[in-house]
Amino acid sequence: MMKPARKTILIAAALVILLIAGSLLLKRHRNDISRSRKARISDSNDLSTGQNPSLPADMMRRSRIRIRKSIFSQPVASLDENALMRRIRDNLTRNPELSLQLAEYHSRRFTDSARSEERDALIIDAMVNLERIGEARSATEDFLAKYPNSPFESHLVTLTGAHRRPGKPEVGSK
Repeated sequence: MMKPARKTILIAAALVILLIAGSLLLKRHRNDISRSRKARISDSNDLSTGQNPSLPADMMRRSRIRIRKSIFSQPVASLDENALMRRIRDNLTRNPELSLQLAEYHSRRFTDSARSEERDALIIDAMVNLERIGEARSATEDFLAKYPNSPFESHLVTLTGAHRRPGKPEVGSK
C-alpha cells in the first residue's frame, strides 16, 4: 500500500500535467479562432454591391446574400462544366441560393449539355432547400415530362411528392 503523502504527490503531479496540457490546447484554440476571424473579415464581401468580379454581372445584381470570397477562388466564367457542376453540388445544402444561381448560369452557358438532366434535378433540390416547394413541385412535373426514364425520378418524387402528368404513355410501354 502507498503512503498517503506519496499518493498526494502523484495526484498533484497528474493535475499539474493536465493543467499544462489544457492551457496549451486553449492557447492553440484561441490562435485558431483569431486566425479564422481575420480570414473571415478579409474574405467577406457583399455581392449586392457588385464588388466581386468573379461572378457574371446579372448574378451579382440578383444576389442579396453575404458569402465568402473563398467560394469563388476561381472565377465562375473560367470554370469548365465539371467544375461548375461540382460547385453546384457542393453548395446545395450550405448555400442553396448560390447553387441555384450557378445552375441557372450553367443552363445559359452550356445550353445543350449532356449533364442538363442532372443540373435540372439539382435546381429542384435547391428550390426545396430554399422552401420554394410549389415551384419545386411544378418543376418536378416538367422534369418528369422532359426526362421520363430519369435516374433522378424517385429522388425528386420523394422530395416534392410530384408525379408524372397523365398524357402520353412512356416510351416502350403498351
